[in-house]
Amino acid sequence: MTTFTIQSGQTSTLVLNSGDVCVVQSGGTALDTIVNNGAVLRVSGGVASGALVNNGGVETIADGSDIGTTVNSGGLYITRRPFGKLITISDTVFNSGGSGEVTDAANVTSVQVRNGASLTLQSLVADVTVSGLFIESGGSVAASQLVRKLSLQGVEVGGLLRLLRDQGDAPIPLSGAVVFSSGGRLEDDFIPRHGGFVDPVSGIVRNPVSAAFAAAVISGLTVGATLDLAGVPWEGNISATLLPNNVLHIVEGSGILDLQLDPSQDFTGKSFKLSYLQSPNRGIPSGGTRVTLVSGSISQQQVSSLLIIGSGESSDGLAVDSGGSVGVNSGGSAADVVLDTSAILSLNFGAFASGVFDGGGLVLVGPGATLVGVTASGGGILNASAGAVIVGAHIIGDGAESVFGTDSAGFIDSGGTQSVSSGGSAVDTVVAAGDSRSFRAVAPAQT
Repeated sequence: MTTFTIQSGQTSTLVLNSGDVCVVQSGGTALDTIVNNGAVLRVSGGVASGALVNNGGVETIADGSDIGTTVNSGGLYITRRPFGKLITISDTVFNSGGSGEVTDAANVTSVQVRNGASLTLQSLVADVTVSGLFIESGGSVAASQLVRKLSLQGVEVGGLLRLLRDQGDAPIPLSGAVVFSSGGRLEDDFIPRHGGFVDPVSGIVRNPVSAAFAAAVISGLTVGATLDLAGVPWEGNISATLLPNNVLHIVEGSGILDLQLDPSQDFTGKSFKLSYLQSPNRGIPSGGTRVTLVSGSISQQQVSSLLIIGSGESSDGLAVDSGGSVGVNSGGSAADVVLDTSAILSLNFGAFASGVFDGGGLVLVGPGATLVGVTASGGGILNASAGAVIVGAHIIGDGAESVFGTDSAGFIDSGGTQSVSSGGSAVDTVVAAGDSRSFRAVAPAQT
């Protein structure tokens, strides 16, 4: 084990092997350092340029500058800024299998996250500005605004970009061009505060991503590209309209979200499909909304009488009128179903459905059937038979759920009622406090 300390001058092409540590202090420069398994390159006031971090190697930056580092598979790149110090990094490349945790680096420019690589950006004790972030298909970046501000300027998304924040915090601002290439995805998610569940008493924050997109221009959208908006609840009355100058106008209940798309892009012959997005955490009760660019026009199939979906068949976008009925048999599936008053959706053994909005109808989930993501409101009734599985039910506004089977990750909101009968189970159910709600179990049900 050898410790190298660079206090002045520079080194070039230093090879660090297992147990070796190189500390670059103020006045020192390390050029083209190779960091192999078990070795550490530590920048503490100096400059590192052209480092290569291989499998098992680690580079840490606590103070100073880092330029042109490449992080290969199994390599780790970490910034941790002590109070009063300054970190700037630029031209960093994360190759497949490489990972990084960039916290409190004041200035971050020209970062590439390639297929199979991952990067976490965080702001804790200092504001963080990232200028020029390229996420290749298969790469992922999670940006967490913890205490201080984090802003992204100029982003190209071919992989996954997740914006993570506490429910009470402002959205992470995006500015400049946000360019999507094929397969690019953007998510705006809440994260539990202090490691616990987000307190649902404060209610759903309507359209929390609007401020994040206010100064951004989203361009490069191709057919199949998606925007995952976890904070925009999926409900039966949600709509999207492309306005002049390519403003995508999304209306959800009383909330409005405008996304500025590239004004020069031609969306002729394309449409924006809205569908149910299952929420990845317990802070979002009913799941969010996914926006997908598709070819052609979107039209919901109106069902006014009886529709049977058989084995191997599927439906995508059903509007079931009052008195209408949809039956899904074994091997069939239905997605994004909206039920009017007195409409019926029946899932038989082996059937699957997702993204259901029950606005006063009846949803019957039979033994062996599965339903993922359902909102029952306005007198809507949800019934899970013994052997049925329901995930992510949101019961609100005089909606009611009877559970004889298995229910998990549910949310009982204002005016909603959930009844769990003998033999049934409700796991990880959130019952919002402070309103007139009823939650009861008939022994010996499991809750």
